[in-house]
Amino acid sequence: MNREIKFRGKGYSEWFYGYVQEYHEKFCKRICVCPVSIRTWKDALMYEVKEETIGQFIGLHDKNGKEIYEGDILKADYYDTLHEVVFSDTVGAFMLDEIPSTGDIVVIGYEDIVSHFEVIGNIYDNQDLLEG
Repeated sequence: MNREIKFRGKGYSEWFYGYVQEYHEKFCKRICVCPVSIRTWKDALMYEVKEETIGQFIGLHDKNGKEIYEGDILKADYYDTLHEVVFSDTVGAFMLDEIPSTGDIVVIGYEDIVSHFEVIGNIYDNQDLLEG
């Protein structure tokens, strides 16, 4: 099985995709996304991102071929309910949480996601979608 592990995080105005790097300076912690694999730190190209916006690629694409990340908002073509992609520490898996949240999260089914769901936004850029 070949599973791609990568992340995204939002800087001040745009999204960056790649690997998460955390480093500490004298008085602050910086979280950065490094868009390519690097051979040495000297070669690193890193973008500082807001820690709360970091989300992992779940390894699936929506029905349009778009990568799905933790924090994305999905819509199925067979009903109007929206779902947020979340990680459940209890189950140890990415799951869907209905918007607005009912507290019940459901397992992500591969065939259902790739055939019927599409990414319509995310919880950071599309706050209006969280109102349900």
